[in-house]
This record gives sequence, structure tokens and C-alpha cells, in this order.
Amino acid sequence: MNISFLSLYISHPNISILSELETIISSLPPPIFILGDLNIHHTSWGSYYCDQISPYFLDSIDNLNLVILNDGSPTRRVSPFQNPKSEVDLSICSPSLSSHIIWYTLHNTFGSDHFPIIISLSLSSLPVSLPNSPRLKYKLSKADWSLFSSTTDAESQNFPPINMYNVHSLYNNFKNCLLRCANLCVPQNVGRTRISSPPWWDSECSKACKNRKETERAYSASMTIENYMKYKNVAAATTRLFLQKKKLSWRHFCESLSPSSSPSVVWTNIRKFCGSFSPNSPTSNDPSLWLNSFAQRLAPPYVPSLEESKVFPSISLSTSDKFDSLFSWEEFQLVLDSLEDSTPGPDGIPYSFFVKSGPCTKKLCLDVINSIYLTGVPPEEWKTQVILPIL
Repeated sequence: MNISFLSLYISHPNISILSELETIISSLPPPIFILGDLNIHHTSWGSYYCDQISPYFLDSIDNLNLVILNDGSPTRRVSPFQNPKSEVDLSICSPSLSSHIIWYTLHNTFGSDHFPIIISLSLSSLPVSLPNSPRLKYKLSKADWSLFSSTTDAESQNFPPINMYNVHSLYNNFKNCLLRCANLCVPQNVGRTRISSPPWWDSECSKACKNRKETERAYSASMTIENYMKYKNVAAATTRLFLQKKKLSWRHFCESLSPSSSPSVVWTNIRKFCGSFSPNSPTSNDPSLWLNSFAQRLAPPYVPSLEESKVFPSISLSTSDKFDSLFSWEEFQLVLDSLEDSTPGPDGIPYSFFVKSGPCTKKLCLDVINSIYLTGVPPEEWKTQVILPIL
């Protein structure tokens, strides 16, 4: 569904402005979503009085067949001398959207004089974007590798002898063994949806932010002159601190640059300083929206099918070619010594699980690899590639 969004700010509303606004809104394709600080007051959406322009504004809303979403909650932080029911920030939409919307305000202004407004829109026709789970879900730097080594060795000793008939089932059991031991010995990452802190943020900023929130909460509970002045002073001091931290951190970053600095590193840090956030989740989980065009770019007109190349040539033990011989323990150990962790495959197993496992587990892993090599029939997941399109 396509939605027309309109953001407004009207400092001094009058009939002429309302007429122009009605013309603009009527030209937009529905459904429409309007958000803005309109500085118009009416008791119908929660203000404590009706100003002279509000009846004309309500007439315009009716003429345009729109709905005001505000539930009466104040949208502006005021002083003790002002009426707390100040609701100048309006959220307006077409009737077709109103029944799918949840509207509410937060109780903390985060240093602003307006309360944040949270609007959730749920439509079954919109493609659902599911959060991505992390490919590397383990915190390898915090693992208990000694316990992991002993645990994997203890389980590996219970495996039956490997042969041509049980190699694939034993391979699956071996994977499950590694993951089961990792769940006991290695902490796991949790997929985050929150936006990371900017580079200049530190514990002092967190403390100042917490202090500002506490003083604002105290003022909300008791709107006295003393609490109001304390909140304003703390909020101003917090703002100055943030500006100073950001300035010093930016200066330090600029001084660290050199002609050899990577452009990608430079732009990544610039985006962090600007607060730019790009979620890891795709815009849509519906592959029909992008799969065909992506496949045309990725794949040539013809590639061999899996049926044409699903079986590797089997290896004869009688061959004299050294390249056809089984992998030795020395070769296996040499490979493990040179491995560095990267993004794991579909099984989620990083290289560290092999490198840090015990000798019995490594021997079992080598036997499994050699047995698969002899059969010439790799596991199905070995034929699968994980491709992350950057569209």
C-alpha cells in the first residue's frame, strides 16, 4: 500500500493558511498521513481551551474526510504557569488507516519541550519484515575453551565407528555435538534492533541522561517552580555536555585521519556521527519483489543443474596419485593452525569450534571428512551457498 505523508509546522495559523493547506492535502493521493506542530487548540483532541481558528480547522478536517488520532495526552512540556493540557502536535490520517493505528506519547521528553509520539501501523497487506538472527550467534571471545575441549572429547568418544553407510548420519550427529557443547560453554549473541550509541557516547553521557530523566519524572509528579527550574538546568547542562562530547570526539576522529585512511572507514564513522541508522533487516521478506532482477545479474543464462553434478567422482584407494590420497593428520592440523574466524555457513559453526576442540574431536572430524571424500557424495548443505544481495 502506498501512503502519502505530510509533515507540517504552522507557527501562526490563520484562515488563509488553512485554505492553502486544504488545497495541498486535497491534491495528495489517499490514504494520507499528516504529522505536525500546528499550534491550534481545541478540546476535542485534548487541549484545555478552543482558540478562534480551531473551528475552521475542524471544518477543513471534515471536508477532507480525515481523522485526528490524538487521544487527549499532552504533547508539549510546559512550565508550572501554563496549563499542562497542551496538545499542539496533531496526528491526522485517512479513515482507512485509523483502525490499524496505535497512537500514544512517551512520558519522557529526552530534553525537548515536546513529548515523543509513537505511532504503530499494522496492515496485513504490507510485507512483514522479520528481524535477522545473527549469523555468528556466539561470543567467541568469552568462551570457556577448556571446558569446550573436554566436553567435546567426552562426547566424541561415544560415537560409533564410521563406515560408508553411516557417514552422513554421523556427520549430522557430529554437528549437533559441537553445537550442543557450544551452548554449554560459549555465551550467545542476541540479535539487537536498537540503534547503537554514537561514537562520542560514554558513561558520563549515560549518567547525565539518567539524571535528566529523573528530574523530569520528579517535575511530572510535582509541577512546582523548584522542580521545573531544576529540570531545566539539568536538561541544559546535559545538552551542553552532549555537544562538547560530540565536538571533542569529532576532532579526535579528524586528527586520526591520514592519506592512507580507508574511505569505507571514513564514511562509516561519518554516518555514525550523523546518527544514520541502516537496519540489517531487508525492506521486505517477499522475494518476488527483487529475486528475478537479482538473479539476472547474478547468474549466467545457463549453469549445470544439481542433477548433472550432484555426485563427486569416487576416490579409489589404489590410486597412485598423491593428490587423491586421504587427508593426513599433519595436513589437517596445518589447516587448523592457519584458520581465522569468519561468518559461518548455514550450520552456524565457526572455525573456532574445530580449532579449540579436543584431540579426540579433531580426529573424529578428520575421519568424517575423509569418509565423505571417499564416498564422493557430499552432504546436501555443502551444495548450498549463502548469498547476501546488496541491492
